[in-house]
Amino acid sequence: MTDYNAIRNSPTARTVMYCVAFMTSGLYAATLGPALSTFAAHTSSTLSALSAIFVTNSIGRMAGSLLCGWLLDRMRGHPVMIGGLVGVGLTLTALASASSLGALLLLMLVFGIAQNMADVRANTLIAC
Repeated sequence: MTDYNAIRNSPTARTVMYCVAFMTSGLYAATLGPALSTFAAHTSSTLSALSAIFVTNSIGRMAGSLLCGWLLDRMRGHPVMIGGLVGVGLTLTALASASSLGALLLLMLVFGIAQNMADVRANTLIAC
C-alpha cells in the first residue's frame, strides 16, 4: 500500500510534481500557434481577425496573476494550482468546439486566467 503522505512530503516528489507542472505549462502555451488554422476554419474567421486571441489570452494571463495573488493570501497553494490546471484542461477541450469568434475569445480569456493561476502558484510554491 502506498503512503501518500510520505510521497507528498518528500522534497523529491514535490520537485518532480513542479517540473511536470512547468513542462505542461510550456506545452499548453505552445498550442496557440499551430491551432490558428483550425480556429480559423471552425469560426469562419480570417487569420488577421484571430490575432485578437493573443491579446485576449494576455489580458486573461494578467487577470490570472492578479486573481492568484489575491488567492495566495486566502487559500492553500496546491488547490489553487490544481484548479488552474483543471481549468486549462477544460478550456482546451472547449476550444475545440468554439464555433464563433466571440466564443473563442471568451474561452481564450478563461484559458489565460487558468494558465497563470497554475503558473504563478507553481512558481510561488517551488520557492517554499
